[in-house]
Amino acid sequence: MAEIDHIKKERVEERLRKKVKQQQMEELNAKEEKLFIGNPLLNNTAALFSVKRSFLFFWWDNTVVFESQARGEMKAPYRFINDTIKNDFHSKFLH
Repeated sequence: MAEIDHIKKERVEERLRKKVKQQQMEELNAKEEKLFIGNPLLNNTAALFSVKRSFLFFWWDNTVVFESQARGEMKAPYRFINDTIKNDFHSKFLH
């Protein structure tokens, strides 16, 4: 009988430990959630930081002198040949 009482007592203590641990986790989650809500950078309020839409389309490279200079040039696609003598690198190396 003493062993059964001891086992029952251990089970009750284990349940209490689990309950306390779960409460601590819930408190920690609530605290983290409160921190995320309080941080304006993580808070998803677009109304506070509204920017005009026309300004977003003006980027620093819109007035660059060399914009789109290499549009007409097409690179030859790389051909893979499983032969060291016949592949593109070897033919370019020889010529």
